[in-house]
Amino acid sequence: MKNKANELYGWLQSAVWDCAQGDLFGETNDPYKIEALADKLFNDVGTCRDLLGDRIYDAVEGNLKDGKALELCNHLIEIGHETVKIAIMGFIKDHKIGDIV
Repeated sequence: MKNKANELYGWLQSAVWDCAQGDLFGETNDPYKIEALADKLFNDVGTCRDLLGDRIYDAVEGNLKDGKALELCNHLIEIGHETVKIAIMGFIKDHKIGDIV
């Protein structure tokens, strides 16, 4: 699950870049403006939670109660990005995964 967490973290970074690029499509191709918006999205708890929540659900084939989801979430938390950590802790709490309720 640690590899899957790293994969999801990398996917999140790409996803926010793609979102920023799409949001600014037609306005600018300036990579600094795109990067600034991507950083803003990456540091938004709601964005991270929405994007990662779906991917976590898919990764455990919809079974959030079998322990794999908690293991995956814990590995994502261990990566250490504060926004991701807060987003994942909220996901754990709201879905009553593991002992955090």
